[in-house]
Amino acid sequence: MKSKSLPIHKNPGLSTECYHNCRLSIVKSQERLWPWIHSHFTNLKILIENPLQFPMVRLEEHLEIYSELLIEQRLIKSSSWVESIKNSINSDQYILVFLNWRHIRGSTYFNGTKDMIHEALLYGFNEDEKMFLGLGFDVNGKTFGEFKLPFNECHKHIENIIQNHLHHKRWFAHYGFPISSLQLNPHYNPRLDTTTLFFALDRSKAISKDVSAKGAFANGFYVYYFLFLYFQKLGQAFFLPESEYALWNINIYKMIQHKKLSIDMMKFMSREYPNHTVLKRLIDFQCNTKKELLKLRSLSLKYQTMQQGKIIQEISQGFSRIYEIEKRINAMFKDYLVQQKMDKFS
Repeated sequence: MKSKSLPIHKNPGLSTECYHNCRLSIVKSQERLWPWIHSHFTNLKILIENPLQFPMVRLEEHLEIYSELLIEQRLIKSSSWVESIKNSINSDQYILVFLNWRHIRGSTYFNGTKDMIHEALLYGFNEDEKMFLGLGFDVNGKTFGEFKLPFNECHKHIENIIQNHLHHKRWFAHYGFPISSLQLNPHYNPRLDTTTLFFALDRSKAISKDVSAKGAFANGFYVYYFLFLYFQKLGQAFFLPESEYALWNINIYKMIQHKKLSIDMMKFMSREYPNHTVLKRLIDFQCNTKKELLKLRSLSLKYQTMQQGKIIQEISQGFSRIYEIEKRINAMFKDYLVQQKMDKFS
């Protein structure tokens, strides 16, 4: 059997959203699928799962959005896991496999004392080196990077997951756990779906009254207003443990990554309508938000070192400014999408 490597995008841009990033590594490798990417990921959402933890920011859309373009199936072991994976890759199927990363060389968690069960994407194999080629998280010095999985270790790593972690990680079954194949739907040829974009923008209406209470929630541009209020409370002696600083930083970075996706989407649209002044203004607004987020990332790190109350107030006001920009983007973009639809009747 010869070596094989399937097309892959090694940095799809959502390293803070692991389950999306693995799938986007496949999708983004196909230029014909870019219209699908730019039809999704419009909104963020935020949720207080525990009042003593930093609120969790996530993409509003979940894995069900891939069902039309990725065929996902549970992988069944044949003679061995190695042969099953190689046969799948030879059939143009990627492999999503959950590993215990404290056993994987090159992982940040290698030789650690705590289990770290996380997915990886295998996209090829080198027959000469007897290695699978993969992408994973916190590996070889990167948040999302390349790694190699030796054939002679692969079987035991998968069996370890099945024998020791199958029950308590069962809630990840619809994330591809413990091992699944992913194949691009060859018959799916997407277009930029402005209806999907419009209704995502139109969903930006929810925010809880008390942003520090368990279950508090917001979506769309209200995420930024939520954080304005949250940091305002933080500046008024609301307590956040230092152990939450890592999640705080991850979420700020996630918002920066999401904003880059939004800018890329607008630029993609502007290639179709190159002379449209509204799109150019929207891109400028999006870039302004990104600049503000980069400032807030710096201020967050500064506060975590110095713990000065005035810095928290600066962060709060920064989110207020972003909220005003994003509210304007939402209204302008919805109006633009409506006008594009109605112009066809003019």
